[in-house]
Amino acid sequence: TPWPGVQLDSLPGGIALRLPKAGHVLERVLDEVKARLTEPEPDTNLRAVLEIIEEIQGISGSFDSWLAITKTRLVQGLQQRLDACLATPALARPAAELALRIEPAHEPAVRWLMRHDWQNGHATRAVERYNALYAHLDAEFDQEPEPETIALLAAIKMQPDAGRQALAAEPAVQMSIT
Repeated sequence: TPWPGVQLDSLPGGIALRLPKAGHVLERVLDEVKARLTEPEPDTNLRAVLEIIEEIQGISGSFDSWLAITKTRLVQGLQQRLDACLATPALARPAAELALRIEPAHEPAVRWLMRHDWQNGHATRAVERYNALYAHLDAEFDQEPEPETIALLAAIKMQPDAGRQALAAEPAVQMSIT
């Protein structure tokens, strides 16, 4: 396994996944992914863990339930860490991109990338990000984006050059449309 102390045991009449400490593996994965955000493939450890979870599914119903809960906790914990990284300039873009690879409907990440594109003179790309989010939400959840995301789209469409102008006027100020 990729982490010391993690062991899958086959016992008479059952299987056990032995973890060194409750949550220890999840915390380690989350810490390593956050530490690697600026690397070309920051989600390598996350993918490894998710692949392990997929490989050992099907052992038993109760074990599969535990795996589903573990996977959900891992993804939620990672999303929380990535959300916190959106406030750190050096980590914000890779954090937003990773958050979208994990969950394409992650609106804080979409909004950050839309603002980033807008501020860098790529209003069309920002609108394309919105359209991709809208299509995903419609297909998967039959819902529309959050009001904050819709307001950001409206601001971009109404003044496509305003993002770049605001950035040039005050480079240290993050634009926030709410």
